[in-house]
Amino acid sequence: MLTAYDVDTFIGRRNYTILSLLLATGLRRSEYISLKMYDVDLSNDFIRVIGKGDKERIVPIGKALSLILRKYVKARKEYLKGYSDTPYFIISKYRKGLSKDGSNSIFSTLRKELKLTGKRFSAHTWRHTFAKAFLLNGGDVFTLQELLGHEDVETTKVYVDLADNDKAVQNNKYNPLDNTKWQYY
Repeated sequence: MLTAYDVDTFIGRRNYTILSLLLATGLRRSEYISLKMYDVDLSNDFIRVIGKGDKERIVPIGKALSLILRKYVKARKEYLKGYSDTPYFIISKYRKGLSKDGSNSIFSTLRKELKLTGKRFSAHTWRHTFAKAFLLNGGDVFTLQELLGHEDVETTKVYVDLADNDKAVQNNKYNPLDNTKWQYY
C-alpha cells in the first residue's frame, strides 16, 4: 500500500508520509491531523502528541520515518511557496490543515484504487496494524501502551501480553517501519 503513491507529486508524498507516520507511530486520526510543525522535532527524533483528554506524550521517531518526514517537510515548504504558511504539519491540497473528512477521503480513495474488500480501511486500521506489528516484531505491551497513549494497559493487552522494557529502545528495535525489506524513500 505504501508503494501506491507517486512521491514525485506533493499529494502523493503527503499521502505516503501519512501512511508511514501511522505505521511507525500508531497515532490516532485526530492526533496526526492536529500535529503542528513545532510538534515534530526532527533534530531529536520525536513527535509531541496531544492525545485523548489533552494528555501529552512523546513518541520516538525511527530512522526510516525521520527520513520520510524530512522529505515531506521539504516538499511541504515547496508546495506552500507563495502562499501563506499554516502551522499544521499535514496539509490539505488547499494548503490548510487536513480535516477529518480529508483524511477519510485519502483512505477511501486508496481502498478503491487498490480494490480492497472486506473490513474497513482507515487511519484506525493503520493504528491497529502498528500495534499488532510492534508486538509481533518483539515489542512489549507496556511500551506499546505508552506509544499508543492508552491510560490502562488492559486496553493495550488485547493485542498480546509481553514483558516491559525502555520505550525508546523498544521502539528503535521493533518499529515496524524500520524492520522491513520493502522500503523506498
